[in-house]
Amino acid sequence: MSSFGQIGFYSALLNAQEKDTLLLDDYPNAAMACSLRLLSSTYTGKCLKVRRSSDNAEASIGFVNNELDTVSLLAFVGANDGFVTTWYNQNGSGGDNPNSVTAATQPQIVDAGSLVTVGGKPAIYALATSLLSAGSTSTFKYLHDGTIKSSTVTVIKTSTNISGLRFFWLTGNSGGTSVEAGTYFYGGDIIQRVKNGSGSISNIDTNSASKHQSIFQIYDVGNPTAADKLITYVNNGSAIATNTSSFTPNTGNSTFPLMVFNYPNYSASYGLHGYCQELIFWDDDYSADKAAINTNINDYYSIY
Repeated sequence: MSSFGQIGFYSALLNAQEKDTLLLDDYPNAAMACSLRLLSSTYTGKCLKVRRSSDNAEASIGFVNNELDTVSLLAFVGANDGFVTTWYNQNGSGGDNPNSVTAATQPQIVDAGSLVTVGGKPAIYALATSLLSAGSTSTFKYLHDGTIKSSTVTVIKTSTNISGLRFFWLTGNSGGTSVEAGTYFYGGDIIQRVKNGSGSISNIDTNSASKHQSIFQIYDVGNPTAADKLITYVNNGSAIATNTSSFTPNTGNSTFPLMVFNYPNYSASYGLHGYCQELIFWDDDYSADKAAINTNINDYYSIY
């Protein structure tokens, strides 16, 4: 091979490697990382466990070429419906896998033999009462008690703008005081809230909630400056930081685990109507890397 050929070969190889860089390889320390694409080169587990409607049999489906193995998924489900019973956590530490053992609360990924997609990529469809329980109190209590400045990103699309659609929620009762942390849609708004009894911090973005979008959030509820406690970015836009409350977060443990797609009572009036492709919680502050993280996500999902 000529020197010019060698240069071209290694340049193409380098470009391919850069293109295939997995998100958690560059931004580790995830408390939970669930996606329909592979996020870490060290993760060797599966993507989903799926139940088919015909006989309620279940199978764990992995990845092919860093993406959900849709061939195996569709072969298993056949002409039936396929529901997600477990969305495996790719953070590498095991446990905290969002799951549901109740058929009525399992979100859907195959509809009558056809893969559910958004933007041409596989997507999990959360029906009104879909609810996955996702981890212990000790893992995620920082979302409401302010002990860690953390980052969250989700790739989501709602199918309706009705009020009160939750896509993750931590709630409970500590010392007789209601404590909550969560992000949800209210009509056309994206609302982020941390609540301690009657006091709360809310962060509202007036936005068309039915769009396919990536939502990046910084949680720093222990910050003494009210406006910097919760910060939301939609796609690659500017920060939405409208919260004004400076109440003290509750430092007690919540009595409930983190919930995905619904409120803990899994009511149709609270549950997400829409689609999710990725949900990551980091025990770290990646606000300085927001643009690079958004680029990685958008290069794959083509959102904006």
